[in-house]
Amino acid sequence: MSRSASRWLVLGILLIAVIGLGIYNTIANRRLVTELAAGKPAAFAELAARQDAYIFLQAEDQPTRAKIASNLAGWSDEKAVGLIVKLLPDPDAEVRSNLIRSLAAAAERDPTSIAAELTAATPVIAAALIEAATKDTEVGLRVLKHTLDSNHGNEPGYLLAKRIGTPSKQVMVDIVRGGDGKGILLAADVLSGLDLSPQERALVGAKIYASYTESDDQAYRDGLLPVMAKFAPSEALSEFRQVATDHTAPSDLRVAATQALIALDDDETLDRLRGDADTNVAAILK
Repeated sequence: MSRSASRWLVLGILLIAVIGLGIYNTIANRRLVTELAAGKPAAFAELAARQDAYIFLQAEDQPTRAKIASNLAGWSDEKAVGLIVKLLPDPDAEVRSNLIRSLAAAAERDPTSIAAELTAATPVIAAALIEAATKDTEVGLRVLKHTLDSNHGNEPGYLLAKRIGTPSKQVMVDIVRGGDGKGILLAADVLSGLDLSPQERALVGAKIYASYTESDDQAYRDGLLPVMAKFAPSEALSEFRQVATDHTAPSDLRVAATQALIALDDDETLDRLRGDADTNVAAILK
């Protein structure tokens, strides 16, 4: 056989192999999609192991994707949440809604898996995780506790607390009582929007004030002051006076301090602030 004929033979064999591999992959992919649509756990495990899981399903039509998204609710595997999160960017609203319902089912089975994803989630994914976790308040509270248990500074956890609302109050109060600086700030911010008893407001206000006075970090103090102002603890009167009358302080801090002085009925200082050069301060005293 001539060299030219040999080359053509090799090329022919390679072409047949490529075509055969393509046919095999097509058949394997169709088999996988069929089994996913049937809700088979082994198929979900196979999809979860694929780096291209999202791209792979985008090749399917909307009804198929919606069916698979719905079926994921029944896959009770620790990899379920990770796979659902991969698929959440789907452009179709029904598919995303089904994925969130599947996340809710996963949260009910194992709140730690949702908490783990929430810790490092992007804002869009965090919103979906929070929506899923709060479909049931008790489940949401379990997710919240797991999210903040080892890290009181985990900001997405406080977005979850705000979504849960009043039932999250005790978790937030416990963090204010025994948390670190950032945790106290974030928990107090949540509590400022909840219905607290006078005793609870006094407790939270006192804890915030203690954290404020104990810190040497000016950025932290500046972040905490507007939250502290919402509780207006009487022991912080001198600090509110100092900030409100400091014309070099940022306007938003002066406004927050002035609002606290209004709550504390500090008429003497308020009279001095009327007609202040800072129009934002002057406006709330009209």
